[in-house]
Amino acid sequence: MKIALASSSLYALESLKALEQSKHEIVGFISMPDRPQGRSAKAQPNPFRSWLSSERAGAPSFAPSSDEELLQALTQMAPDLVVTLAYGRLVKEQALAAVKHGWLNIHFSILPRWRGAAPVQRSLLAGESESGVTVFKLDSGMDTGPIYSQSSYRYGNDECATDALAEMAKLGAVQLIEAIGMINEGVDPKPQQGQMSLAPKIAKSELRLKLGSTSAQVMCQIRAFTKQPGVWFVFQGQRVIITKAKFSEFEVKVDHLVGGKDSLFLGTIDGSIEIERVIPEGKREMSGGEFARGRDLTKACPVE
Repeated sequence: MKIALASSSLYALESLKALEQSKHEIVGFISMPDRPQGRSAKAQPNPFRSWLSSERAGAPSFAPSSDEELLQALTQMAPDLVVTLAYGRLVKEQALAAVKHGWLNIHFSILPRWRGAAPVQRSLLAGESESGVTVFKLDSGMDTGPIYSQSSYRYGNDECATDALAEMAKLGAVQLIEAIGMINEGVDPKPQQGQMSLAPKIAKSELRLKLGSTSAQVMCQIRAFTKQPGVWFVFQGQRVIITKAKFSEFEVKVDHLVGGKDSLFLGTIDGSIEIERVIPEGKREMSGGEFARGRDLTKACPVE
């Protein structure tokens, strides 16, 4: 089968590897166009498009900025199937119908739960211990198409979104090959069933540490948004990003930091968490203990 791969994320590389090791032919790639990023607002490619330019420079690659350009790309590649993973746009009916076997999407949840852009982050933020991967046929709705394959995934203790996504991408690649086999065999996908929920994009306001929370609530927030973009707080006028943390039984005044030679604790309304790794503003990543040693944290100090 002739297949095109559409993505804006490096998590698609596991699926690409699986496709390249299969009997199927990769006829090209689709990604989102360059967008302004950072303080300079200079247009830059997304991670997948950047990877393509260096690792698959000779392959047909498209970054359509309109529905018409997308149709032109499909005409030029003439795929039998398009596989998507975190592509970043809703595909309209005309483009869906332009491909013989339609479009398959790899989504990191058990649909119809957590439809949208950030399913793993929303799942972890909600305190869930388990999610999964769904491979389904795209329709014109947002993650509403019929399902070919689903597998559950149980989060590890203190596992963050970034690490979970990396493992789920591997699972999705296996399911993708299975789903393509089902298409070849003429197996029809099944309609989604169950309770629906939404997983909207992450807002910048959600990344600031929510003060006055329980240990469980703080850990859910940290796990959901780590390692990128990261949960942060302000300490003595400096923004500090938490990159790793775990539950603790050490008692600390709520919303205060206290630390010693090798440890750093943040007080919650029912105890504390141990902050294992941080990135202070303008500095490299360091251990919580190293952060504490560079400041007088033998007595609890408030965070903002």
